[in-house]
This record gives sequence, structure tokens and C-alpha cells, in this order.
Amino acid sequence: MFVEILNNVKILNNVKILNNVEILNNVEILNNVEILNNVEILNNVDILNNVKILNNVEILNNVEILNNVEILNNVKILNNVEILNNVEILNNVKILNNVDILNNVKILNNVKILNNVKILNNVKILNNVKILNNVKILNNVKILNNVEILNNVKVLNNVKILNNVKILNNVKILNNVEILNNVKILNNVKILNNVKILNNVKILNNVKILNNVKILNNVKILNNVKILNNVKILNNVEILNNVEILNNVEILNNVKILNNVKILNNVKILNNVKILNNVEILNNVKILNNVKILNNVKILNNVKILNNVEILNNVKILNNVKILNNVKILNNVEILNNVKILNNVEILNNVKISAI
Repeated sequence: MFVEILNNVKILNNVKILNNVEILNNVEILNNVEILNNVEILNNVDILNNVKILNNVEILNNVEILNNVEILNNVKILNNVEILNNVEILNNVKILNNVDILNNVKILNNVKILNNVKILNNVKILNNVKILNNVKILNNVKILNNVEILNNVKVLNNVKILNNVKILNNVKILNNVEILNNVKILNNVKILNNVKILNNVKILNNVKILNNVKILNNVKILNNVKILNNVKILNNVEILNNVEILNNVEILNNVKILNNVKILNNVKILNNVKILNNVEILNNVKILNNVKILNNVKILNNVKILNNVEILNNVKILNNVKILNNVKILNNVEILNNVKILNNVEILNNVKISAI
């Protein structure tokens, strides 16, 4: 049997819509309705209160899903659908094109969010969700477990990214975002304003970290990352390969700077930092406390080396560098031009001092 519900119909209370039904134009689905199997909801339908959408339902064009609706299994949400208040999207749901997800929505399991979707306010994205193309994540959204954020996604305001999230390609992370646990940031991601990167985060390829970002605990910064303005790098961070640290960056505690890193302008290197291999320290850098400078490091212009710094192997100190207090210069160091050596400096083995 095939049923069509066509024009200007109200479906009100305690109704079950079961098999092979088409709901077409200007239909209101109001209270305690169950939509079960192989139903198509097509044009200008309002789904209002306490409705359950269960199995193999397609929601196609210009549908509003308003209050306390549960969308459970194998539902496709296709074009120009608004999902507004207190909606739960549970299992194996595809959200495809031009959908707005607005207030207090839960997106739980195995949901794909594909194209031109807006996720606006107080949305929770919980388990095994894929966010694919041209999605905007705007306000007070929590992204919790095993979520993949793939292509051309904007993460804008007051978003928390918590556990086992992958951020893959061409994602912009803009304002007041917290990135907390076991997050991978992979390719061509921009991290812009007031972002906190907290625990066990990997920042891998071609990532730009721009303004007022805090990088706190157990973060690995791996390949071709640019760290630009007013960034704080705090605890147990590893900076590994081909990273540029540019302007007004503070490197504070227990940070390892390993390979082919450039430290350029107005950077402070404060406590217990290890600078290991092939690092260039260029302009207006302060190296303050308990820093080890180990292998093949170049220290070039207007650098201050202040307290309890060890300079160990194959380091070149070139122009306008001040070496102030309790610094040890150990092996194969070249001190070339306009360097001031002030207090309690030990110069131990195979050091060349050329022009002071």
C-alpha cells in the first residue's frame, strides 16, 4: 500500500506513520508522532514536538525540525532543512546539503555532516561523527569523541574539541576554541585567535598558529608549522621539524626545540628549554633560564643569553649577542662579531673568539 499526504494537512497527536508514505507539501507534524519506515518528507513540512523519526526516512527540502525530535536510524537529511531545538540525531544519519543545526542539538553516533551545514549554538557532537565539506561550527559547540573534521570547515566561537578528534584539511580555528585531549591537527589548518591547545595534541603539517594561542601540555609540533604572533608555548611541548617561530612568542617550560627550527623575532625562551639540532635564533630573542643549546645552532642578531645557559656543541654566535650571567660555553663554539661576555661565563674547550 502506498499513501500520499499532500497539501495543508495537520498530523496532530499519537499518530504512527509506518510504511512507504510520502509527506509532500505544507504538512504539520505536531505531537507524539512516530515516523517509522521508508517515509519521504519532501517540501515545506514542519516537524514540531515530540516526534520520533526512526528508520530509513528521507527528509528532503525545506523542512523545519523544531522541538524535542529524535532522529534515530538511517535517516538522510538532504536540502535546506533547519534543525532547531532539543533535537537528538542518533545513529547512521547523513546530513547532506544546506542544513542549519541551531540550538541544543545532540549528534551522537556514526553521523556524516557533508556539505554547507551550519552548526550554531549549544550543539554536542559526540561519537564517530565525520564533518566533511564547507561546514561552519559557530557557537558553544562541544566536539567530544572520535570526530573527524575534514575539509574546509570553520570552527569559530567558544568551541571545545575534546577527545580523539582529527582535524585534517583546510580547517580554520578562529576564536576562543579549546583543543583538549588527543587531537590530531594534520594539514593546512589555520589556528587564529585565542585558542588553547591543552593536552596530547599533535600539530603535523602546514599549520599556521597566528594570534594569542596558548600551547600548554604534551603537544607535538611536527612539520612545516608557522607560529606567528603572541603565542605562548608552556609545558612539555616538542617542536620538531621545519617550524618557524616568528613574532612575540614565549617559550616557557620544558620545551624541546629539535630540528630545523627558525626562531625569528622578539621570542622569549625562558625555562628548561632544550635547543637541539640545526636551530637558527635570529633577531631580538631572549634566552633566559636553564636553557641548553646543543648542536649546530646559529645565534645571529641582538640575542640576549642571560642565566644558567649551557652552549655545548658546534654553536655559532654571530652579531650583537650579549652573554650575561652564569653561562657555560663548552665545545666547538665560534664567537664572531660584537659579542659582549659579562659575568661569570666559563669558556671551556675549543672556543674561537674572533672579533669582540
